[in-house]
Amino acid sequence: MSPLKRKFGQYARRLEELGVRVVERVGMKRYTTFRIGGLAEVLAWPHDLAALQAAVSAARELDLPWRILGAGSNLLVGDGGVEEALLSLAEVKTPVELTELPDGGREAALPAGERLASAIKFCASRGFAGLEWAAGIPGTVGGAVVMNAGSMGAAMADRLLWVDWLMPDGNTRRTMRSELDFSYRRLARPAGAAVVGCGVRLTPEDPRAIRERIVKGLKWRRQRQPLAYPSAGSVFKNPPGDHAGRLIEAAGLKGEMRGDAQISEIHANFIVNRGRALSRDVTALIELAKERVRETAGVELELEIETIGKELP
Repeated sequence: MSPLKRKFGQYARRLEELGVRVVERVGMKRYTTFRIGGLAEVLAWPHDLAALQAAVSAARELDLPWRILGAGSNLLVGDGGVEEALLSLAEVKTPVELTELPDGGREAALPAGERLASAIKFCASRGFAGLEWAAGIPGTVGGAVVMNAGSMGAAMADRLLWVDWLMPDGNTRRTMRSELDFSYRRLARPAGAAVVGCGVRLTPEDPRAIRERIVKGLKWRRQRQPLAYPSAGSVFKNPPGDHAGRLIEAAGLKGEMRGDAQISEIHANFIVNRGRALSRDVTALIELAKERVRETAGVELELEIETIGKELP
């Protein structure tokens, strides 16, 4: 056993002593929407913020890299495995809090591990609008913040009031909206920090009108996105003034396959897993799309999905 693997074993024992649910050498296919990925040395589910802070401190003491795992919906995990401690926020359950603002709106304090769909439903059912544009986007609140998720002309940056960070030293820090640095599909993060919560501004509205927009948005996605197969959502960011999907389609790549990975025939900015695709199959299509679009349109495509782990030799 290598020294690094021995450290991961020690780390898992430490987490068990803290009462944290943990598994070792776990296949990541079941934890990503792509249904692709090799073994993670450690995957753990801290049950509250204190347990999460303790897990981060333990990783630091053992000099182990760690990463927050959301819903795995914007992620490609290498088939060669992940040599990082993966910490899921799925079991860090804190209630959503609504606070009245001076203008009559509401501030909703949302935990990062909350599913985006659940947060939307909670707010809409109480007659508060502002997040319904995100209906149908898979993932967690924290993931939506980090990626500055957006759709239909709206984005998380439009509604955020503050973000709570878990810093590398295990402490938390709040950053107000005026100090946050957003760009297209990205939030600049303090080095080594992870989102653990956020505040969003909501507007009072008839719940029926909010539900109508949610239904309309879900219908729009079903008609335009390849939801029948596993994927990680949009692979590339849209370049200024254009759409990555249009450029990839214009390059003649719709339907192109490598192994069981395919550039979708419905939307060319999606790569789907039609069965037993490997991460290297997806990577090959990513590189092909970048090369062809560079040749045909002179545009450099930039990844929107995140990639972690190693490829198989």
